[in-house]
Amino acid sequence: MDERHIRQLLRRMAGGEPVAAGAGTFGQAFAPLVFYARQFGYTYTDITAGRRQMLIQFVPDPTPQARARAAENRARYPDAATGGELPPPDPDAMALIKAQGYFAMDLPISEGMKIGLSVLLVSFVSMALVGRFGLGIGAAVWAGALALVAVGAFFNRRSRARNSALLEAAGFTLTTDPMGRRRYLPPADPPD
Repeated sequence: MDERHIRQLLRRMAGGEPVAAGAGTFGQAFAPLVFYARQFGYTYTDITAGRRQMLIQFVPDPTPQARARAAENRARYPDAATGGELPPPDPDAMALIKAQGYFAMDLPISEGMKIGLSVLLVSFVSMALVGRFGLGIGAAVWAGALALVAVGAFFNRRSRARNSALLEAAGFTLTTDPMGRRRYLPPADPPD
């Protein structure tokens, strides 16, 4: 993650208002931005698709723990927003944030629906290839792509189970938001 984005976020947070920050195309910046926002008194509320990138929504965290953590970090790192030293990243906290982001960026449709849509897309592309290159190439592409769908579904299940276990062990609670997305909410005082 480019420190420039972190420092921009910290400068915008200085006003005490809700802010949004870009997380890149596939949310690569999610964990670092959420980690540093928490260090300086903000909490992540949602991630949405913007025009060219994912946007993370942050609001000031009113809890006493968050205020104390923010005051301590502002005193220890007074120039963090303008090029000074940043708090060192905590690998355990970053792992929890990444696991939380995995669910935040997931589509609100079932795994069966995702597999079904993938198979349908693969079939349409394969039929187009049959018309252009013949049955042999179309069938080979269809079989290979279906194998990739199966492998992807396996790894997605494994990743979901691993991230769920990590978050639940840390006290996060699984909820479903009004849009049908499954999300893990942090305990009262999220890990730093």
